[in-house]
Amino acid sequence: MTNIEEALMKCLDEIKVWMTSNKLKLNPDKTEVLTVQMKKNFNPHTIEAIQLDSGMEPVETSKVVKSLGVLFNEHLTFEEHVNSIVKCANVHLRNLRVIASKLDYELKRQLIHCLIFSKLDYCNGLLYDLPDCLIRKLQK
Repeated sequence: MTNIEEALMKCLDEIKVWMTSNKLKLNPDKTEVLTVQMKKNFNPHTIEAIQLDSGMEPVETSKVVKSLGVLFNEHLTFEEHVNSIVKCANVHLRNLRVIASKLDYELKRQLIHCLIFSKLDYCNGLLYDLPDCLIRKLQK
């Protein structure tokens, strides 16, 4: 076992102790593991699975995980998150276009603010300093 794996197992043990003391339990079916690393220093020999408890199936690492509605990938580029926002906004715009003739201007404005801008504003601090190609996707 490498130093990284030992440190990770120690951290997991501390998390389990904290969760137990707060009457919580790790659910391996809902637990996702993400190994984050930079593209330029990519190491193909990363941890592939983590054993949460002895006798349980190991949890495989994921390329993308979702936490509080934000999609994180292994390089923290937020490309999947931006694509998700754009897809959701386009669906809402398409649906609004169908009923637009039946709504007055103020209601259309409120629906756009509620359905579209709320998605763009949620956790937008994470999108700071994104590459221009991703910013353009959000601005379209």
